[in-house]
Amino acid sequence: MSKFIPLSEPCLTNEDRNLLLKSFDSTFISSSGEYLNKFEEKITSYTKTGACALTTNGTSAIHLGLKALGVKDGDEVICPSLTFIASINPILYLNANPVFLDSDKYFCLDLDKLKYFLETETFTTKSGTFNKKTRKKISALILVHVWGNAAKAVEVSRECKRRGIKVLEDSTESLGTKILKQNLYTGTIGDVGCYSFNGNKIITAGGGGAVVSSNKNIIKKIKFWSTQSKSDPFNYLHNEIGFNYRLSNLQAAVGLSQLKRLKKIISQKKALRKITEKALENKGFELHELPPYSDNNCWLFVMKCKSKERKNLLKTLNKKNVMARPVWGLCHNQKYTKHFQNFEIDVSKKLVNESICLPSSYSLTEEQINFYTNLL
Repeated sequence: MSKFIPLSEPCLTNEDRNLLLKSFDSTFISSSGEYLNKFEEKITSYTKTGACALTTNGTSAIHLGLKALGVKDGDEVICPSLTFIASINPILYLNANPVFLDSDKYFCLDLDKLKYFLETETFTTKSGTFNKKTRKKISALILVHVWGNAAKAVEVSRECKRRGIKVLEDSTESLGTKILKQNLYTGTIGDVGCYSFNGNKIITAGGGGAVVSSNKNIIKKIKFWSTQSKSDPFNYLHNEIGFNYRLSNLQAAVGLSQLKRLKKIISQKKALRKITEKALENKGFELHELPPYSDNNCWLFVMKCKSKERKNLLKTLNKKNVMARPVWGLCHNQKYTKHFQNFEIDVSKKLVNESICLPSSYSLTEEQINFYTNLL
């Protein structure tokens, strides 16, 4: 098989094309138009939150989400090291400081280590929670639902709430993942939730992001900031710095069409994961397990491997046009983040060294799965 097998290509249909053309024909192709409003309404309805603001991408969603939660210059934000760097950069945009923590076996922030860090390394006053080592205020925590796996959002939010720490859920990879006991979608449990509609995500708008919250005032602020903070739009007056972070109406049309098929897409991804598991089992490999407390959207399939085999396995697959990828380099080890505090990170290192991301597209076929697993 010589045809390229991508890691995660979008599921695009004629329905997407038709709605895109309707948006095009309306001439409202930029940051205003009916499809923006409709897409926001549908996301709000789907997530059962109070309101939604669409943004240019998941990174801008996190940036404005942190800003809306009151993260200020010099504050600290707790975050996992095991995540894509786009989860971390918005902290630095606000001149705040990340504090990196470890992840659990499901690739999400380790609840027990978070509790231990908060109990031993911080103190709480009427003004908030502060880091004993740096004496800086810890104003927020970013909880990332990696690969579509649900982190323990309910428990994390509970620990943070009693200490006055705001929680932003980075759900850029987990739209549609639900925590079973509470019957809540990821992104709806913390103070704000952020989603991404990048080309490789569970649904796409050709880019784009969203912030949801039960607090409508937060979303109102985010919409204000995302359109250049127009205090008086008619006279172009601005009382504070704004951003050009509003999604386009063209992209919203595609996202709106895609959202209608989310349930179908997730169902297909679950079926493909089972086929992949069986094929890997025949070759002596297995996927990393999913959290038992959630209904996973199965966005990306991640295989376990021995550290010493990882490099050769990646080389073999990519040489045969199979787009397999390593896990990201840990965020606390990047050139510009090494000087920030990190706390007892060991499981994350092991996961990075013993994992390979495998093709996980909606369009993946059983023939393709059998082809690349036979290369292992």
